[in-house]
Order: sequence, then C-alpha cells, then structure tokens
Amino acid sequence: MTARTTILAIAAILALHGCAGTKPSGSADSADKSGAAVASVCNPMIVGLGAAAACAAIARGNNRVRTGAACAAVAVTACYLANSYRAEQVRTAKQVEEEYLRKNSQLPERATVTTYRSQVNPGAAVQRGQEVKLVSTIVAVPGRAERNVVVEEEVGIFDSQNEAWGNPVRKTANSGKEAGEYQTSFTIPIRDGWSQGVYTLRRTLYVNGSVAQRDDTSTRFQVVQGAQGTLLALAAQ
Repeated sequence: MTARTTILAIAAILALHGCAGTKPSGSADSADKSGAAVASVCNPMIVGLGAAAACAAIARGNNRVRTGAACAAVAVTACYLANSYRAEQVRTAKQVEEEYLRKNSQLPERATVTTYRSQVNPGAAVQRGQEVKLVSTIVAVPGRAERNVVVEEEVGIFDSQNEAWGNPVRKTANSGKEAGEYQTSFTIPIRDGWSQGVYTLRRTLYVNGSVAQRDDTSTRFQVVQGAQGTLLALAAQ
C-alpha cells in the first residue's frame, strides 16, 4: 500500500467514524429533507478540514497541501456515500413474480436478481461544487425455496491510478427483506481536491450475503480541467 493510499484510507475512516449512518427511504419531500441533512452532517468545513489536518500531519514536504486537499475531498465523499444512500420500492414482490412467470414456467429455486443496471447523472458536464449521482435499478425475484431476500449494494470509488478513495460503502436496498423492483442512488460531491482523470465506480450486488453481480469497469465519470481552471465532471458509461 502506498503512502498516498494509506492517507486516503485514513481520511475515509475519519469521515465514516464521525458521520456514518443510515438514511430512510421515502417520498421526494423526505428525500429533499434527507439531502439537506446529509449536507449538514457532511459539511466540508467540519469533516474535510478535520481529515485534511490529520492527513497533512503525516504527509511530507511539498505534498502536505496537496495531500490535505485530497484527504478533505475523500473524507467528504466517504461521508456522503455513507449517508446519502436512497432506496425506494417501485414494484412489489407479487408484481415482479408475475412478470417472471409470464416468461418462465416457474420461479427460480433461490431468490435471484434479474436486473441490475446503473447510470451516472447528470450525463453532461458538472461544475465543481455540484454533485454526481449513481442511480440504479434492481429487480429481485423470490425463489421457490427462498421467499425472503436481502439485497445489498456496495460501491467503491477508484481514481485514475487505481487507488481507492477510502473503503467501499455497502447499503441495504430492501430493508423489509421483500423481493421487488427498487430504485437506489448514491451521491458523490465534486469538491476541491479532486484530481483530473477518470474515476471508476466499482459496484457489487449481494443477495442474502452472497455476491450476485459485480461490475468493476463500466460505470465511470471523468473530472477534467475546464475553462479558467474550473473542474468539470463528465459522466461516462
């Protein structure tokens, strides 16, 4: 593990220790309120500066300022990933079961995810200070011998040097253990400290504790230097 990777990991640990939590699902109105709460909990002036100071203290020479900015960005991002997760059920277990049986003679033996697709929003350039969202659709079908299902979604951020921005964050999409279709989202703030380059969102989906699907390459966004030094995030699938 490189010194930079160690420092970024420290930043994420500091952020998660201070602000990790679970946000409830709900309506658009509650989502707005939740977003405001996340912004308050993950205030960069508090989370970011604390991590920056701790990381800069163990960095060396000219890397201190750069490392401090990167640590602050990682800490705020880790805090958002831990607290911004949203999951909403849009179809019931009965509805997805009926759809599955229209195409198949019987349900699978075990609970199965038939759909897991994600996209980065917005698809156009995003200026620094705005946010990128990873939005996913998950369809879980109950099994003949496994009616209850726990679906968990894990996301890790890796930069263009393939270094992790902290630890992956794992969240439960269906708190009621019910099959169905779910729409989920993680929020990623683009702040000072983000370097230019392509960032990969490595996604893993778990069903009842076992890996159901994994995607390490296809969901990315690019942070580039725009006019007059403005950082832009360009989404790419």
